[in-house]
Amino acid sequence: MKYGYARVSTVGQSLDEQTEQLIKLGIDKKNIYSEKITGVMKSDDRKKFSELLKKLQSGDELIVMKLDRLGRSTIDILTTIQNLRSQGIDITIEGVGTIRSDMMGNLMTNLLASFAEFERSLIIDRTQSGRRRAIANGVKMGRRMKLRLRTY
Repeated sequence: MKYGYARVSTVGQSLDEQTEQLIKLGIDKKNIYSEKITGVMKSDDRKKFSELLKKLQSGDELIVMKLDRLGRSTIDILTTIQNLRSQGIDITIEGVGTIRSDMMGNLMTNLLASFAEFERSLIIDRTQSGRRRAIANGVKMGRRMKLRLRTY
């Protein structure tokens, strides 16, 4: 059985594109689990993803559009993929390929997880650079100060 997982990081983003692509890949709409939740959360803490993991059985295939849909930290991604592979579940990342339980699957898993974490680090670095630039240009960061009344 084929299952799909679609995830976006914020409430304002749309799941439509991922869902449509998963349907085009032959996944029945009832077998697509989707949610709007940050990828920084551990995969176990994502409600829909946890539901999907409980449903998967040996011989099933999990399809995601990008590796970072599974998570952002190398350890979380590797743990998820290794757990699925140990249960006989194949993981297909669209445009990359299928990760199976063999030595090429091991190599591919480690490389892809490293790239996902590297991409996340780049995002953080760019964000911090922009923040430093804004502060240098006089932009005030953080919450506004509250008026404090002294009591004696």
